[in-house]
Amino acid sequence: MTTANTNLTRALAGFTLTVVLSGASLTAAAQTEDNQPATNRSRLNFCTLLTSNRLPNVGTRLNERENKLNQRRQVREQNLEERRQRRDELLNERRTTRNERRDARYDKLMARAQTEEQKQAVTAFEQAVEAAVTARKAAIDAAITAWRTAVDQEVNERKAAIDAAITSFRSAAQAALDQAQADCAAGKDPSEVRDAFKAAMKAAHDKLKADREAIEKLKDSLELFAEARKAAVDKAITDFKAALEQALADLKAALGEPTTTP
Repeated sequence: MTTANTNLTRALAGFTLTVVLSGASLTAAAQTEDNQPATNRSRLNFCTLLTSNRLPNVGTRLNERENKLNQRRQVREQNLEERRQRRDELLNERRTTRNERRDARYDKLMARAQTEEQKQAVTAFEQAVEAAVTARKAAIDAAITAWRTAVDQEVNERKAAIDAAITSFRSAAQAALDQAQADCAAGKDPSEVRDAFKAAMKAAHDKLKADREAIEKLKDSLELFAEARKAAVDKAITDFKAALEQALADLKAALGEPTTTP
Protein backbone atom coordinates (compact mmCIF):
# COMPACT_ATOMS: atom_id res chain seq x y z
CA MET A 1 0.00 0.00 0.00
CA THR A 2 1.46 3.38 -0.97
CA THR A 3 2.05 6.30 1.38
CA ALA A 4 -0.50 8.36 -0.52
CA ASN A 5 -3.10 5.67 -0.12
CA THR A 6 -2.31 5.23 3.57
CA ASN A 7 -2.80 8.95 4.06
CA LEU A 8 -6.06 8.90 2.10
CA THR A 9 -7.31 6.13 4.35
CA ARG A 10 -6.33 8.06 7.45
CA ALA A 11 -8.00 11.17 6.08
CA LEU A 12 -11.23 9.31 5.46
CA ALA A 13 -11.02 7.80 8.94
CA GLY A 14 -10.65 11.28 10.37
CA PHE A 15 -13.50 12.57 8.27
CA THR A 16 -15.64 9.64 9.39
CA LEU A 17 -14.93 10.44 13.01
CA THR A 18 -15.80 14.06 12.44
CA VAL A 19 -19.14 13.38 10.77
CA VAL A 20 -20.01 10.81 13.38
CA LEU A 21 -19.31 13.27 16.15
CA SER A 22 -21.13 15.99 14.27
CA GLY A 23 -24.23 13.90 13.74
CA ALA A 24 -24.04 12.56 17.25
CA SER A 25 -23.95 16.07 18.65
CA LEU A 26 -27.57 16.56 17.71
CA THR A 27 -28.77 13.26 19.09
CA ALA A 28 -26.61 13.44 22.20
CA ALA A 29 -27.81 16.91 23.00
CA ALA A 30 -31.38 15.84 22.42
CA GLN A 31 -30.97 13.04 24.92
CA THR A 32 -30.42 15.57 27.70
CA GLU A 33 -34.15 15.92 27.90
CA ASP A 34 -34.26 12.44 29.42
CA ASN A 35 -32.20 13.72 32.34
CA GLN A 36 -34.34 16.77 33.00
CA PRO A 37 -37.15 17.01 35.52
CA ALA A 38 -40.61 16.60 34.01
CA THR A 39 -41.35 20.28 34.59
CA ASN A 40 -38.43 21.26 32.36
CA ARG A 41 -38.91 18.78 29.49
CA SER A 42 -41.48 20.97 27.77
CA ARG A 43 -38.82 23.69 27.59
CA LEU A 44 -35.99 21.35 26.62
CA ASN A 45 -37.02 18.83 23.96
CA PHE A 46 -35.56 17.73 20.68
CA CYS A 47 -37.50 20.21 18.57
CA THR A 48 -36.45 23.05 20.84
CA LEU A 49 -32.80 22.06 20.55
CA LEU A 50 -33.12 21.59 16.82
CA THR A 51 -34.28 25.14 16.23
CA SER A 52 -32.01 26.78 18.80
CA ASN A 53 -28.43 27.92 18.53
CA ARG A 54 -27.30 25.57 21.27
CA LEU A 55 -26.23 22.89 18.78
CA PRO A 56 -23.14 23.08 16.55
CA ASN A 57 -23.55 23.80 12.86
CA VAL A 58 -23.03 20.32 11.43
CA GLY A 59 -22.77 21.55 7.85
CA THR A 60 -20.04 24.01 8.73
CA ARG A 61 -18.01 21.35 10.52
CA LEU A 62 -18.31 18.98 7.58
CA ASN A 63 -17.24 21.70 5.15
CA GLU A 64 -14.20 22.55 7.26
CA ARG A 65 -13.18 18.92 7.45
CA GLU A 66 -13.65 18.42 3.72
CA ASN A 67 -11.54 21.49 2.97
CA LYS A 68 -8.72 20.09 5.10
CA LEU A 69 -9.03 16.76 3.29
CA ASN A 70 -8.67 18.49 -0.08
CA GLN A 71 -5.62 20.42 1.14
CA ARG A 72 -3.92 17.23 2.28
CA ARG A 73 -4.69 15.65 -1.09
CA GLN A 74 -2.90 18.46 -2.89
CA VAL A 75 0.14 18.09 -0.65
CA ARG A 76 0.22 14.31 -1.18
CA GLU A 77 -0.05 14.66 -4.95
CA GLN A 78 2.82 17.13 -4.96
CA ASN A 79 4.95 14.88 -2.75
CA LEU A 80 4.24 11.87 -4.97
CA GLU A 81 5.32 13.77 -8.07
CA GLU A 82 8.48 15.02 -6.36
CA ARG A 83 9.40 11.49 -5.24
CA ARG A 84 8.98 10.21 -8.77
CA GLN A 85 11.16 12.98 -10.16
CA ARG A 86 13.90 12.23 -7.65
CA ARG A 87 13.80 8.51 -8.49
CA ASP A 88 13.93 9.26 -12.22
CA GLU A 89 16.91 11.55 -11.71
CA LEU A 90 18.73 8.92 -9.65
CA LEU A 91 18.00 6.22 -12.23
CA ASN A 92 19.23 8.42 -15.06
CA GLU A 93 22.40 9.27 -13.12
CA ARG A 94 23.15 5.59 -12.57
CA ARG A 95 22.53 4.80 -16.21
CA THR A 96 24.81 7.60 -17.32
CA THR A 97 27.58 6.34 -15.03
CA ARG A 98 27.21 2.80 -16.35
CA ASN A 99 27.25 4.01 -19.94
CA GLU A 100 30.50 5.86 -19.32
CA ARG A 101 32.07 2.80 -17.68
CA ARG A 102 31.06 0.56 -20.58
CA ASP A 103 32.48 2.99 -23.10
CA ALA A 104 35.78 3.01 -21.23
CA ARG A 105 35.91 -0.79 -21.21
CA TYR A 106 35.05 -0.98 -24.90
CA ASP A 107 38.01 1.31 -25.57
CA LYS A 108 40.31 -0.92 -23.53
CA LEU A 109 39.12 -4.01 -25.37
CA MET A 110 39.60 -2.35 -28.73
CA ALA A 111 43.11 -1.29 -27.73
CA ARG A 112 43.98 -4.91 -26.97
CA ALA A 113 42.65 -6.13 -30.32
CA GLN A 114 45.59 -6.84 -32.64
CA THR A 115 44.01 -8.17 -35.80
CA GLU A 116 41.13 -6.99 -37.92
CA GLU A 117 39.17 -10.07 -36.91
CA GLN A 118 39.66 -9.24 -33.24
CA LYS A 119 38.61 -5.64 -33.81
CA GLN A 120 35.47 -6.86 -35.55
CA ALA A 121 34.82 -9.20 -32.63
CA VAL A 122 35.09 -6.30 -30.16
CA THR A 123 32.75 -4.23 -32.30
CA ALA A 124 30.27 -7.10 -32.45
CA PHE A 125 30.58 -7.54 -28.68
CA GLU A 126 29.89 -3.84 -28.10
CA GLN A 127 26.85 -3.96 -30.36
CA ALA A 128 25.49 -7.05 -28.63
CA VAL A 129 25.95 -5.56 -25.17
CA GLU A 130 24.39 -2.23 -26.14
CA ALA A 131 21.41 -4.04 -27.65
CA ALA A 132 21.00 -5.95 -24.37
CA VAL A 133 21.28 -2.71 -22.39
CA THR A 134 18.65 -1.07 -24.58
CA ALA A 135 16.30 -4.02 -24.16
CA ARG A 136 16.80 -4.02 -20.39
CA LYS A 137 16.16 -0.28 -20.18
CA ALA A 138 12.99 -0.53 -22.25
CA ALA A 139 11.63 -3.41 -20.15
CA ILE A 140 12.36 -1.67 -16.84
CA ASP A 141 10.94 1.64 -18.04
CA ALA A 142 7.79 -0.13 -19.21
CA ALA A 143 7.45 -1.81 -15.80
CA ILE A 144 7.85 1.51 -14.01
CA THR A 145 5.30 3.20 -16.27
CA ALA A 146 2.78 0.39 -15.79
CA TRP A 147 3.24 0.56 -12.02
CA ARG A 148 2.81 4.33 -11.86
CA THR A 149 -0.26 4.16 -14.08
CA ALA A 150 -1.77 1.57 -11.76
CA VAL A 151 -0.97 3.70 -8.70
CA ASP A 152 -2.51 6.80 -10.28
CA GLN A 153 -5.61 4.88 -11.26
CA GLU A 154 -5.98 3.39 -7.78
CA VAL A 155 -5.52 6.78 -6.13
CA ASN A 156 -8.13 8.33 -8.42
CA GLU A 157 -10.57 5.51 -7.76
CA ARG A 158 -10.11 5.86 -4.01
CA LYS A 159 -10.52 9.63 -4.24
CA ALA A 160 -13.74 9.24 -6.20
CA ALA A 161 -15.02 6.60 -3.78
CA ILE A 162 -14.18 8.76 -0.76
CA ASP A 163 -15.88 11.79 -2.31
CA ALA A 164 -18.93 9.69 -3.11
CA ALA A 165 -19.06 8.34 0.45
CA ILE A 166 -18.82 11.83 1.89
CA THR A 167 -21.48 13.17 -0.46
CA SER A 168 -23.75 10.25 0.37
CA PHE A 169 -23.37 10.83 4.09
CA ARG A 170 -23.88 14.56 3.74
CA SER A 171 -27.07 14.00 1.75
CA ALA A 172 -28.39 11.43 4.21
CA ALA A 173 -27.61 13.65 7.20
CA GLN A 174 -29.24 16.65 5.58
CA ALA A 175 -32.30 14.58 4.66
CA ALA A 176 -32.58 13.38 8.26
CA LEU A 177 -32.29 16.93 9.54
CA ASP A 178 -34.81 18.28 7.04
CA GLN A 179 -37.27 15.54 7.94
CA ALA A 180 -36.84 16.22 11.65
CA GLN A 181 -37.42 19.93 11.14
CA ALA A 182 -40.49 19.21 9.05
CA ASP A 183 -41.85 16.82 11.68
CA CYS A 184 -41.26 19.38 14.41
CA ALA A 185 -43.01 22.06 12.36
CA ALA A 186 -45.91 19.67 11.88
CA GLY A 187 -46.27 19.37 15.65
CA LYS A 188 -45.22 15.75 16.03
CA ASP A 189 -44.12 14.44 19.40
CA PRO A 190 -40.50 15.58 19.94
CA SER A 191 -39.42 12.22 21.36
CA GLU A 192 -40.73 10.43 18.26
CA VAL A 193 -39.01 12.95 16.01
CA ARG A 194 -35.80 12.42 17.96
CA ASP A 195 -35.98 8.63 17.67
CA ALA A 196 -36.60 8.82 13.93
CA PHE A 197 -33.69 11.22 13.53
CA LYS A 198 -31.37 8.99 15.55
CA ALA A 199 -32.34 5.99 13.41
CA ALA A 200 -31.70 7.90 10.20
CA MET A 201 -28.31 9.14 11.39
CA LYS A 202 -27.31 5.67 12.51
CA ALA A 203 -28.16 4.33 9.06
CA ALA A 204 -26.06 7.11 7.50
CA HIS A 205 -23.13 6.31 9.80
CA ASP A 206 -23.41 2.59 9.09
CA LYS A 207 -23.37 3.22 5.34
CA LEU A 208 -20.34 5.49 5.66
CA LYS A 209 -18.54 2.77 7.59
CA ALA A 210 -19.45 0.19 4.95
CA ASP A 211 -18.26 2.52 2.19
CA ARG A 212 -14.95 2.98 3.98
CA GLU A 213 -14.46 -0.79 4.28
CA ALA A 214 -15.17 -1.17 0.57
CA ILE A 215 -12.63 1.55 -0.23
CA GLU A 216 -10.00 -0.30 1.82
CA LYS A 217 -10.34 -3.28 -0.52
CA LEU A 218 -9.31 -1.19 -3.53
CA LYS A 219 -5.67 -1.39 -2.45
CA ASP A 220 -5.64 -5.14 -3.09
CA SER A 221 -5.40 -4.52 -6.83
CA LEU A 222 -2.06 -2.76 -6.35
CA GLU A 223 -0.49 -5.90 -4.95
CA LEU A 224 -0.99 -7.62 -8.29
CA PHE A 225 0.64 -4.72 -10.13
CA ALA A 226 3.53 -4.69 -7.65
CA GLU A 227 4.11 -8.38 -8.31
CA ALA A 228 3.91 -7.80 -12.06
CA ARG A 229 6.45 -4.96 -11.82
CA LYS A 230 8.88 -7.11 -9.86
CA ALA A 231 8.48 -10.01 -12.28
CA ALA A 232 9.09 -7.72 -15.27
CA VAL A 233 12.21 -6.20 -13.71
CA ASP A 234 13.57 -9.60 -12.69
CA LYS A 235 13.01 -10.92 -16.22
CA ALA A 236 14.72 -7.87 -17.74
CA ILE A 237 17.78 -8.46 -15.56
CA THR A 238 17.84 -12.19 -16.25
CA ASP A 239 17.55 -11.64 -20.01
CA PHE A 240 20.32 -9.05 -19.89
CA LYS A 241 22.66 -11.39 -18.02
CA ALA A 242 21.99 -14.17 -20.50
CA ALA A 243 22.68 -11.86 -23.46
CA LEU A 244 25.84 -10.57 -21.81
CA GLU A 245 27.15 -14.06 -21.13
CA GLN A 246 26.58 -15.01 -24.75
CA ALA A 247 28.32 -11.88 -25.98
CA LEU A 248 31.28 -12.60 -23.69
CA ALA A 249 31.49 -16.19 -24.87
CA ASP A 250 31.59 -15.03 -28.50
CA LEU A 251 34.25 -12.44 -27.71
CA LYS A 252 36.41 -14.91 -25.79
CA ALA A 253 36.26 -17.29 -28.70
CA ALA A 254 37.42 -14.56 -31.04
CA LEU A 255 40.18 -13.17 -28.81
CA GLY A 256 41.20 -16.44 -27.30
CA GLU A 257 41.49 -15.00 -23.79
CA PRO A 258 39.25 -14.04 -20.78
CA THR A 259 37.56 -10.62 -20.87
CA THR A 260 36.18 -8.29 -18.23
CA THR A 261 32.42 -7.87 -18.06
CA PRO A 262 31.52 -4.32 -19.06
